[in-house]
Amino acid sequence: TSARKAGGPKPTRKPTPAMLRGIETLVFDLQDIGCRSYTYISTMTKCMEAAAENHIEFVVLDRPNPLGGLRAEGPLVEPQWISFVGQIPVPYVHGMTCGELARMINGKGWVGRCDLKVVPMRGWTRNSTWNDTSLPWIPTSPNIPRWNSPLYYVATGLIGELHGPETGVGGARPFEILAAHGVSAGSFTNYMNFQYLGGITVSEYRS
Repeated sequence: TSARKAGGPKPTRKPTPAMLRGIETLVFDLQDIGCRSYTYISTMTKCMEAAAENHIEFVVLDRPNPLGGLRAEGPLVEPQWISFVGQIPVPYVHGMTCGELARMINGKGWVGRCDLKVVPMRGWTRNSTWNDTSLPWIPTSPNIPRWNSPLYYVATGLIGELHGPETGVGGARPFEILAAHGVSAGSFTNYMNFQYLGGITVSEYRS
C-alpha cells in the first residue's frame, strides 16, 4: 500500500522471474503457527509456484507445529474462496508442519511441481505442542507474541474479520479477549457456559 501511494513498484506476493534471476535455490525458513489463515503458508505456496515455473530448487527447513500434529479442525476452502488467507484446501487447523504441507502441495500439484527438498527436524513427534519442545518462542509477528498465542488465534481470529467485535489485536493480549458493543456481558456469559464446551469457562468482566 505504501509503495503504491509513493508511486513505487507494485507489491507482489509471488516472486517474479526478474526477482529470481540468477537464483539456484529458494529456501523457506519461517515458523508457522498451524492455522491455514496465517499467511506464512500462503507465502510458501506462492514461492513454490514460482520455483516450479522458473525451474528453481525449493528447500523447506521444517519446524514444529505449535498446535501439535494431532489436531485437525474446520472445513476446507471452497475454490471460489481461495485467497492469501486461504491458499490451499486444508482444514483451518491443519495439523501439519511446513515440510509436510510442502510435500502435500507438491504431491497434489496444486501449484505445479517444483524440485522440493525438506530438511527434517529432530525430536519432534505428532503429539508435541510447542510447550513440549523446550524451545524458546520467538514472536512470529506482533500479534503472536507468546507460544500459546496460536491457541487463541484459531479460536478468535475469524471473529476479528467481522469488523465489529474486538479480539485484543493491537493490545497486550492479542486474540485473548472478545468484546463487542451492545452485548450483555451477563447474558453472553450465561449462554456460553450453558453450552458446556469442553475446556472452556467464560467469566463476566467487570471494570
